[in-house]
Amino acid sequence: MVSSAILGAIMEHENMKRKAKSEKGHAMKKCHFSSDAEIAILALFIVFFVISIILVYFLFKPKKHL
Repeated sequence: MVSSAILGAIMEHENMKRKAKSEKGHAMKKCHFSSDAEIAILALFIVFFVISIILVYFLFKPKKHL
């Protein structure tokens, strides 16, 4: 469920990027590296966020059963 939401957000971002690229043309090619870097940072943040949620879930799961 979470992964499909992330995939949807990534696809939406790609569609927006493609739309902006078609409008601006060659002006976007200068910013191409920065947009890839932004996607990489966003992906790392999402991975960190998901791992932290999983860790919190497993830390608090045994306490609920006691």
